[in-house]
Amino acid sequence: MDWGTVPAWIGSILSGASVLLAFYILHRDRDLRLGMQASLTVAWMEKHANETLIYMRNTSEMPIFQPVYIKKKRRFLFWFIKAEEGRMAPVTQPNELHSKQSISRKVKQSEKCRFYVQFMSADGLAWERDLQTGKVRNLHRWRASL
Repeated sequence: MDWGTVPAWIGSILSGASVLLAFYILHRDRDLRLGMQASLTVAWMEKHANETLIYMRNTSEMPIFQPVYIKKKRRFLFWFIKAEEGRMAPVTQPNELHSKQSISRKVKQSEKCRFYVQFMSADGLAWERDLQTGKVRNLHRWRASL
C-alpha cells in the first residue's frame, strides 16, 4: 500500500498547529505582563454618615497617570456614565495613597449606582477597577477582566 503524500500532509498540519500554538502562548504572556501593573493598583471605597471616601494606592513599581473616579447609574439594561466624575491626582507614584471625598450623597436608595476608578498605566493603556467587585479591565479590549 502506497501512502503517497499522507505523511507530508500530516507533518504540514502538525507544523502549522505548533506555530499557531506558539503565537497563542506569546499573546497570552503579553496580556499577562501588560495587566500586571493594573492588578497591583488597589482601590476601595468607604461610606460614612455624610460622605463617601474613595482611596487608591499604587503598589506597583511604576507610576500611573490620570486616575479618576466615576459614578455610573444604571439605565434599563446598561451602565451609563452619568452622575459624577472627578480627578484624584495627575500622577500617582509607587506606594502613594490618594483619596477623594467629594462624592455626592444625592443617590436615592432605589437608584442602582456603581463606582469605578479609571487610570492609565505606565505602558499607556487605560484600565478601570470596579470598586464593588474589585475586578480590573482594559478599556481598549473586549476581553474578560483580570
